[in-house]
Amino acid sequence: MKQTTHTLSNRNAAIIAGSSLFVMLAAVILAMPNTLQLVTKGDATKTAQALRQAGAMFSVGIAGWFIVQICDVVASWGFYEYFRPVNRGVSLLTAWVRLFYTALFATVTVALLIAAALVNGSWGTGSFTAAQIDQMVLLALQVFEYGWLFGLGFFGLHLFGLGYLALQSTEVPTWLGVLLIIASIGYTGDTLAFIALPHYEQYAPTIKAIVAAPNALGELSFGAWLLWKGGKQSLPKSETEG
Repeated sequence: MKQTTHTLSNRNAAIIAGSSLFVMLAAVILAMPNTLQLVTKGDATKTAQALRQAGAMFSVGIAGWFIVQICDVVASWGFYEYFRPVNRGVSLLTAWVRLFYTALFATVTVALLIAAALVNGSWGTGSFTAAQIDQMVLLALQVFEYGWLFGLGFFGLHLFGLGYLALQSTEVPTWLGVLLIIASIGYTGDTLAFIALPHYEQYAPTIKAIVAAPNALGELSFGAWLLWKGGKQSLPKSETEG
């Protein structure tokens, strides 16, 4: 069986991946209240007014989402390096799925920049009424929210890959692999519900309440374990190139 030479130790890869998850959490805590939580569903005037009152904090929130995306790229690399001794092919595919999700996420984040420009009057909107501008602001925020929600389905597939690799590893506890797979079902199920249910908004609070705890528990437990013990044993079940 072919042996590989690693340029990054499993311990360093675990620290990079685990650290990125917690930096990401801090960035989400910064970004969420200064962007999506400013939205009043179905009320463009209140939403635009909230953005104007938020001022620079809305820009801070946008920056928070970009930090999340940078962390996604770093985490993709860290997880790939960490799980490469277990199964290089699956680890690489899992990393690319997360990078694809990150690309979608970054693309729809442009909608937040558009909302900021509309609110600040940076664009020539003289031909539009104030009400029309407010509607465009709300639409831009919905494009971001719905685009991100769609992308989270791919993030769920990424977590499924991580869960599979964790179950194949002799170092990662089995319960962590199970939690990651449960979290993957939560993310992907939420996205499928968004696509399939004609009145998703009515069920969204209930769906998110059901999946939030398993999602957070799976990711954060794995991140904490990686920082604490990840890569110290480095004994995969099998080392394969694909």
